[in-house]
Amino acid sequence: MSDPTDDGSDILAELLGPRRGSSPDPTTTSPPRGPGRDEAAPRPGERAVPPGRPSTGSSPAAASEPSAARDERRPGPEGPSGTMGHERVALHEPRRGRGCLVVLAILAVFALVVAGASVWLMKQINPGGAGDEVALTIPEGTSTSGIAQLLATEGIVTNATIFEYYVKYRGEGTIQAGDYILRENASMGSTLAVLEAGPQAPPYDQVTIPEGYSVWNGAGLPVPGNTVVALDEAVDRFTTQSISEVLLSGELRSRYQPADQGNLEGLLFPDTYRIEEEDTETAVIQAMINRFDQIAQEAGYDDAEAVAGLSAYETIIVASLVEREAGIDEDRAKVARVIYNRLAEGMTLGIDASVAYGAGGATNGTLTASQLETDTPYNTRINTGLPPTPIGLPGRASLEAAMNPADGPWLYYVLADQDGRHFFTDSYDEFLNAKDRCQELGLC
Repeated sequence: MSDPTDDGSDILAELLGPRRGSSPDPTTTSPPRGPGRDEAAPRPGERAVPPGRPSTGSSPAAASEPSAARDERRPGPEGPSGTMGHERVALHEPRRGRGCLVVLAILAVFALVVAGASVWLMKQINPGGAGDEVALTIPEGTSTSGIAQLLATEGIVTNATIFEYYVKYRGEGTIQAGDYILRENASMGSTLAVLEAGPQAPPYDQVTIPEGYSVWNGAGLPVPGNTVVALDEAVDRFTTQSISEVLLSGELRSRYQPADQGNLEGLLFPDTYRIEEEDTETAVIQAMINRFDQIAQEAGYDDAEAVAGLSAYETIIVASLVEREAGIDEDRAKVARVIYNRLAEGMTLGIDASVAYGAGGATNGTLTASQLETDTPYNTRINTGLPPTPIGLPGRASLEAAMNPADGPWLYYVLADQDGRHFFTDSYDEFLNAKDRCQELGLC
């Protein structure tokens, strides 16, 4: 397993060290000179002339001058015999000294470049000062290069390419797909150690509440609906009782909730929520209310009465009916228009989803004759107008459809195909014919 404290210094040393087979000492040395190199060697057939005696057949100056440099003779003070002495002056060539300086300068520049590159590389491998935790999911089949890019994008490592090479040189195992908790600006050694240890269970719970879920399982007694059940199943420390107590306490309210209405049905936003270890039931429900208020405000519900002709709360009820009735997005605005047209005509809405909610929740979308005949405020086959509360949690698309219904004279709709598409009409006879076709197809 990788060492979390590894700073990659051994890799750096390997990359910057001499290559195999190269001389440890790059400098070259000149061949040594042989003895007597400064004196002229005698030619074949000639006798060696002792020092100080001129040779025959050659000038005294030429015979005594070394081969590498010539001596310049100049007059000196008189000798004891009255003859003039001579002073030897050596003329040295400066080229060798200048060449050494150039080589030293090049080596100095190279050393500075290597030192700068070393510092930069070390900073990439271990920038120091790890930051906040980051939850990262590595998808199935992600390559090492892809993992490196993910880490760099999330700010966990500083350089994707360097990390890829780091894994190549220092990795000791495979990196599995899954969820990990890592840290921003972490060293590559510590990051690789966490990844090679395998996926981790996140230190939080997560719950997804789909559109159309309800807080309560129908009207009447507060039987927990699938929203409450989902929260209970997602968080071990939560129970249906503890969640229900918060919902019924009256302490948490939506800005669109009437003063005389204590029911939070329809006022929690269906979404995916991350629940931290310290979060309580109250904190989670409040977050869901806040999210709903935000989305409803973005959809224009502060101006609902002027736009839709209903209060914001009544428009939310319409949105909850649309959510349960529309099977595809393109039908939502049409279903909203049918509801508004029937309200304007004083007709019953005839929405079975509302009837089922009033009867304590429908099973498999089928209502018995007894349920259809039970007179409850939610039975829109018997009573005109809207039900008293939403019948579920509307999503953004349904909230927007209730505020922006399509233009059309429709008063009826019936399921037309298995994809959830509806047939819309303002003719009762056409509606009956479409209903027959729906039953023939086994859709109704």
